[in-house]
Amino acid sequence: VNYSRGVTQTHFKNWDKRQKVYLGEREMDRNDRKAKAENDPAKMVLPLSTSQINTFIATSLMLLRQRKRFYEFDPQGAEDHKLREPSEQLLERDMRENKQSVMLHQFFLDLGRFGLGVLKHQWVHEKLRVKVPTTNVIFDQEVEGEMEYQQFTSFMGNRIDNISPYKFFPDVRMPLTRFREGEFCASEEEFTKTRLRQLEADGEVAGIEYITSFTQDQLHKRTSDGDHRFTSIDKSNPTTDNNNFIVTECQVWITPADYEMEGKRAFGKEKFPVLYQVCYINDSRIIKLEPMNNYHSGFTYEVAQFTPDQHKRLSNSLSDMVGPLQTLIDWYVNARVTAVKRSLEN
Repeated sequence: VNYSRGVTQTHFKNWDKRQKVYLGEREMDRNDRKAKAENDPAKMVLPLSTSQINTFIATSLMLLRQRKRFYEFDPQGAEDHKLREPSEQLLERDMRENKQSVMLHQFFLDLGRFGLGVLKHQWVHEKLRVKVPTTNVIFDQEVEGEMEYQQFTSFMGNRIDNISPYKFFPDVRMPLTRFREGEFCASEEEFTKTRLRQLEADGEVAGIEYITSFTQDQLHKRTSDGDHRFTSIDKSNPTTDNNNFIVTECQVWITPADYEMEGKRAFGKEKFPVLYQVCYINDSRIIKLEPMNNYHSGFTYEVAQFTPDQHKRLSNSLSDMVGPLQTLIDWYVNARVTAVKRSLEN
């Protein structure tokens, strides 16, 4: 994962430029500051990239949402017809639960802006604790007792998350078009301690009381310039207790018989690769390690490129293609404004 992160970080500066192109941002130069001081207009940026990417997003959303439901099933036999309607309704419920419009908009925005869109899907069983009154039986009569917390299922189904390209780390020894053939695939997210405590109470993770903050050495190992892209970590003082932690999830193929735990005990008897989910926090402690047991036996990431190319690790985005044209148009417009201003002041 560290190696993959190092390769991915080489794209950060280019992605930052694409972001500025999309937002129409530019740094003010000496002439801009002088014009602003004289209440004259500074040089402008025409939002050509913004309009092109937003058109791409709108077209993609209309294409995918033109039918009644996102997923449609085509029965293959007589026994499938009765399953079609409930199956479509079930998946449509999951899409609504995942705020499909927002999720798909972010996916296509990353695809047009950075040339890379990433989703992670998983099956979840989310629980909720609610305080409800208890009942006692006294002389064959039910009597309401004290209020106690009871656990209920709040949601069980498919969970889809947007993964930032800045925080996605596939096996870079393979091109992105073949990322599923890699040995591992990983991503990172920020978690609050409260959220981690909730996951621990649900039995999803363990050992939260032993986690520690990032050290300066750990942060330096991640990147030479401290460009980690996490808002909750202070580059100058990463040990500051801010109640936020970085959880790295790595889905990796492991041969259980070849890996030993403490006490020289192997993970398992399997002498063939098994897909494991390994989650560690702040690069220092594993909080989850278990086989994934997916029927499809593959990574739970979906990766799309704007223009897939097996000969390039990362293809060009729509911002890359529109950027030079936008720069040229900006120059023409600003040169015209400057010429008119010079004529009026002559």
